Amino acid sequence: MDKRLCNSTHIIILAAGKGSRISNYTKQPKSLLQISNKSILESNIEKFINVGAKNFTLVLGYKDYLFKKIINTYKNNINIKIAKNKNYITKGNSYSLLLGLKKANSKCIFLDGDIMIDFKILKHFLESKKINLALVGKGDISDKECAKVFINKHKKIKYMIDKKFAEQDVLVSSKFLGEAVGIIRLDNNYRKKLIFILNKFLGDKKNLKKNWENPLNIFMSKNNLDYFFTKSNKWIEIDNKQDYFKAKRIF
Repeated sequence: MDKRLCNSTHIIILAAGKGSRISNYTKQPKSLLQISNKSILESNIEKFINVGAKNFTLVLGYKDYLFKKIINTYKNNINIKIAKNKNYITKGNSYSLLLGLKKANSKCIFLDGDIMIDFKILKHFLESKKINLALVGKGDISDKECAKVFINKHKKIKYMIDKKFAEQDVLVSSKFLGEAVGIIRLDNNYRKKLIFILNKFLGDKKNLKKNWENPLNIFMSKNNLDYFFTKSNKWIEIDNKQDYFKAKRIF
């Protein structure tokens, strides 16, 4: 891809959470777990640097002081902003996403900090001519851990349902596509619209701990979101110890 295109794109990495499902194995943030002698965060930053990205926001919370060394390593070569979700226990990644989007001030890509992805997949995703889109991989509709993506008859994403099986009306009105990888690309207009939705969504206290797929579904009810589907299995979201060891085998 033309590196100038990614140069003007702000990369938002959500890394504020505590990672309760892996806490019986490690007490450090998941994005700092080492794979092939490098943290997940460093791997992701370097992949984006390799496609020309210059502007980053890290949304931090749990043990944010542990990220200082990595920030110092890269700060002379790229622009790194820090957004802090100080209340990461009571305010989940929807709130973290809102903080990150507000820092961007331009078209952006946001991703969860616990994702490992092959560089070729990321590169092909970024080369898509579609402007506003999500990365989708192969998945199983019966997998309770799968963040399921459903598309409408126009081949736009209709629902992105996090960590649970879909309601019957979803199955009737849409087609299962696969699993959401956890990476979204938005132009500046869509970024602003999603900020508006997030502000309204988080205004209700019962939504504070919910994942960003929930307000994104509200957003997609009024705004088309395309997808890029990868057939490659060389990506993983690391939720627990088993995922971590699988990632080490893959990468």
